[in-house]
Amino acid sequence: SIAENDNLHRYGAAGLDAYVDGEYLRTVVPPSLVVHELDLFSGVTKKERDICLYLPLFSVVKVIGLGINEGSNLASPEPFTLPDPVVFYGTSITHGGCAARPGLSYPAIACRDLNLDFVNFGLNGCGRGEAEVAKILARVKAACFVLDYSQNNPSAESLKNNYAPFIRILRKSQPEVPIICVTPIYWTPELSGTEGPSIHEELRQVIRDAVSALRGEGIEDLFLVEGNRDMLSPEKGDGLTDGLHPNSLGFHYMARGISKHLSEILFEE
Repeated sequence: SIAENDNLHRYGAAGLDAYVDGEYLRTVVPPSLVVHELDLFSGVTKKERDICLYLPLFSVVKVIGLGINEGSNLASPEPFTLPDPVVFYGTSITHGGCAARPGLSYPAIACRDLNLDFVNFGLNGCGRGEAEVAKILARVKAACFVLDYSQNNPSAESLKNNYAPFIRILRKSQPEVPIICVTPIYWTPELSGTEGPSIHEELRQVIRDAVSALRGEGIEDLFLVEGNRDMLSPEKGDGLTDGLHPNSLGFHYMARGISKHLSEILFEE
C-alpha cells in the first residue's frame, strides 16, 4: 500500500532509493498498487559495486525477489565500522517525515556518513515511551540508543512519567551501551507565539531533568543533545515543511548535528 498525505513527497512515501559505493544513484517509484519489477541498474557498466537500498518510508513493501544479470554474482557488502546498529526510537520526525526520499531521513544520512548500520523505530504519532516498547528495544543488541520521542507525548507530565523508566529498562538490559537523549527540535510556533509553543520547552526541561537525575543515580554513558540548538535551531527554519516536520534540508541539519555526537561518543572516547 502507498501512503498519501499533503506533506509527503511521493518519492519519500513510496520510492526506493539506490546508493552505490556510498553515493546516491537514483529513486524508483511504483506507478500503482500492483506487483512491479523495478529496474535499478540498466545501462551501467559491469563491475563489482557495493549497493545499499532504502525502502519506502510510508508504504508497505513485500519484496518477492531480487534479480541479477546472467554472469553476475552476489557477495557480502563491505562491513560497517561497528558490528551492531545504532537504534533510533522516536516520532514521525525520526521516521523520516517529510523527507523527499527514503535515504534522506536523518538517521539514514548520519549513519551513512559514519558507515554505521541503524534500526529506525520512528513511530508516526505513536512514540510515547511505553515500558513495553522499551523492553522490545532492549532486546536489540545496539552500538548506541538514540531517544527522540518526546513530541508524541500529550503533555510534559506524560513524558516525565515515562522518560526515566524507559532509560532504566534499556540500561538494565545493556549496561554499557551509550544512550543519547535528544530534546525537541525547533518548531515555528515558538517564533509566532501560537499553538502552545511552551510545550516544547517544557518537554526539553523534562529531558534535561531526567538525564541529570539518572546521572545522579550512577547511570553512566548517558548523553544529552539539545535538538533546538545542535540539530535544527530557529535560524534554520527553512528546514521545516509544515512548521514541525523537517524537509530534506532540515534532515541534513539534524544529521550533521547527531553525527557529530555519534562520532564523539562511539569513536573518540
